[in-house]
Amino acid sequence: MITNLQCLVNEVDRLLLVITNSQCLVNEVDKLLLMNEEEAKGLIGDTTVTAYRRVHEVIASVLDRVVMLKALRSDDKVTFQKILQELLIELSRALVLVKYQQARKQLFHCLAMKLASLVRATSRILRKSLDELNKNAQNYDDIVENVVNTLIRARTLLDALTTLVYMYGKKHGKRE
Repeated sequence: MITNLQCLVNEVDRLLLVITNSQCLVNEVDKLLLMNEEEAKGLIGDTTVTAYRRVHEVIASVLDRVVMLKALRSDDKVTFQKILQELLIELSRALVLVKYQQARKQLFHCLAMKLASLVRATSRILRKSLDELNKNAQNYDDIVENVVNTLIRARTLLDALTTLVYMYGKKHGKRE
């Protein structure tokens, strides 16, 4: 029997692949955007647009910091490490918000799990990048590029989920 924890671990691992592989990302976005209303409702349930927007703003603001990372020069290792540590803290805050909105029944459990998995997968990549940077500073530019690409892919997946919520989510207690 598969437990909820196993499902969560499997989803984190699956999304880890999605945000590290462009083709997997394209396939996942296509799958989400091709959902009909019934399929989308299975994922987003009774999620309200307003509740989702609160979560989206926090997660998106973290992922959008990719612009800062792109501007770093290869001699800014300390700044890069500091930014990664800040991003990890902000992602933890985002995870708390996802769980809080789920507990308040503002986010449907399947959507909350998907968002939490996305945050966890992104955090895992950032932690791995920090570890690699501490072990081998020679790969600095590759590590920065990997983090930038991961954050861009994660934001793309978040935007696909956002599209579903805006298409099929509830607003002011009504279906839009």
